[in-house]
Amino acid sequence: HVSASIKINGRRQEIQFDPNNPILRGSVDIITKARSVAHYYNNRGAELMVAGHLDEADAHFAQAIELDPRMVQAHSNRGVLHMRLKDPYAAEYHFKAALAIDPKRISVLSNLVSLYRSQGRSQEEALTAERLADVEEGDPYHHFVHGLQLESRGEFEPALEHYRAAAKLDRKQPLYQLGMARAYEGLGREDMARHHAERAQALSRRKSSTSFAIQMMRGGRQ
Repeated sequence: HVSASIKINGRRQEIQFDPNNPILRGSVDIITKARSVAHYYNNRGAELMVAGHLDEADAHFAQAIELDPRMVQAHSNRGVLHMRLKDPYAAEYHFKAALAIDPKRISVLSNLVSLYRSQGRSQEEALTAERLADVEEGDPYHHFVHGLQLESRGEFEPALEHYRAAAKLDRKQPLYQLGMARAYEGLGREDMARHHAERAQALSRRKSSTSFAIQMMRGGRQ
């Protein structure tokens, strides 16, 4: 998720490049120009990889990493690319480089499990899979996504368990409470559905108030 802050006629405006992901709105990091350009090369590299232009994609990922050596996405994408190029050792190098920066990145751990499996390295596969399972268990967004998938299939009981796990890990996120409300409604538990819908609404108001306060503080520093 990327947003850009611009000033027009003395007024500062924020442009959201992924406005449909409310979970990420509460976490804002100011990035450097180098990182923003690295994002371009990484995203363009991903497009080229999908299109089958693997050498060009590799050059773009390399440029992204040169601009920002700590860009996890670029290392991970380059690892996936080298898996496609049948170069498992280069792939492993880039996956491990990504994990050295972010040891809990689920997508990278999952890719590394797949790499070890493809090479028949069963012991390393098992250890990495165990590590992946531990990370997934403690990641509220992972539980939330699983809950959405189960809910879409009408499996409200297991969906509720995942929403409940997400809410336990992050008690301030209204979407997890809203997921529980929908799951309870699907199970015919109107009382519990109402309770969690009200909880979601209260958290949402609190989140909006906090966001507004942060923006006011930033405005005062500008």
